[in-house]
Amino acid sequence: MAKNTNTGYRVNHIEEEIVITKAFEQKASVQRTREYKILLQLKKENSTYSVVKRTVTVATSSTKVTYKGLDYDRMANYIKSLPDSENNLIKFEKVKEFFPAKGRYAKVKKWFLEKYKDYSDDVLGFENDEDSDVA
Repeated sequence: MAKNTNTGYRVNHIEEEIVITKAFEQKASVQRTREYKILLQLKKENSTYSVVKRTVTVATSSTKVTYKGLDYDRMANYIKSLPDSENNLIKFEKVKEFFPAKGRYAKVKKWFLEKYKDYSDDVLGFENDEDSDVA
């Protein structure tokens, strides 16, 4: 497969395709442009090949764990539920103060998840049935 990422096209001899980018397609749609001439030459050299637009597939991981709603308060509440919570809360506050404001949350979250590997969203069970008195 011949490939040149700077030109906006590649020739896939295995699939018998001329693969073009969206930008190349737009430029080639105007007659007398460099891209138009290139595409004509490619079609002439590879008359049986079809012209297709390049598609981009975004890789997603189904094994990625997300922590929706994990904010500083939730981290602090989790730490409070553990033994030696006073010392750990002091460390937590020091970690928050250590990092500069820009990008702080991501770094604190990373530290938290590395230190507290057993954390999951349902560990604390955020429904507190005992404290909710309905009058």
